[in-house]
Amino acid sequence: MKIVIVTGASTGIGHAAAMRLAERGFQVFAGVRKDADAKAWKQVRNARALKLDVTKEESLSEALASIRQELDTAEEVSLINNAGIRSEEHTSELQSRLHLVCR
Repeated sequence: MKIVIVTGASTGIGHAAAMRLAERGFQVFAGVRKDADAKAWKQVRNARALKLDVTKEESLSEALASIRQELDTAEEVSLINNAGIRSEEHTSELQSRLHLVCR
């Protein structure tokens, strides 16, 4: 299974990218912060909401732990880091944590 994690998938480009990837058969984990946004992903085939705030360490840990089994068995894992954040530190942290989880 090929997995794509898309941060900032509540609206805009992140949402559109996640939808397109799910339509094309990728297993998509759509990173969202709000419960209402997570609910909307329940109806999308090949997609699952991933409650995630990329600016919070605890949120990163919980999100990755919640999909650990899928990541461990994935054929390929990709990250589209689309979340609207102001610091490259958060981007680097997410990429590093994802790399560690997927080893």
